[in-house]
Amino acid sequence: MSDQHLHTFPLRLTTSAQDTDPADQQIAELLGAAYEGCTSCQDGQLTLITTSASATARLVLLALELTVQRLGLVPSELTVDAVPGRAALPFRRLARTSPDPAQMLRTCEGLLPGPRRAAANTAIDIAVGFAAASPGR
Repeated sequence: MSDQHLHTFPLRLTTSAQDTDPADQQIAELLGAAYEGCTSCQDGQLTLITTSASATARLVLLALELTVQRLGLVPSELTVDAVPGRAALPFRRLARTSPDPAQMLRTCEGLLPGPRRAAANTAIDIAVGFAAASPGR
């Protein structure tokens, strides 16, 4: 995030456990930058988040929670490798571990930086898509 401006994300970010995580503020800033189209801030925040397996797993978990809130389920194109869709394969791999945050973290720890970033980008696309489609934005 730039020192010159802040970004806000219009949707409430929570998990079903209603817990908080130290990465939540960074994730909110990342999603706000993506939502507002500030690619320089988005790239900086994405780099910070994807260096941490726990922050990346948290971002994916939040995107899945938004999906369930909006659709009532997680569609197979977000979890099954063979089903056509735009979700990155690392995101699908992490999504299959949901709703077990500990298993998602263990799986994310096994991802190299490139796949972890691909999973995070899919999570960003999902969250920003739901925000853009929300009434009253």
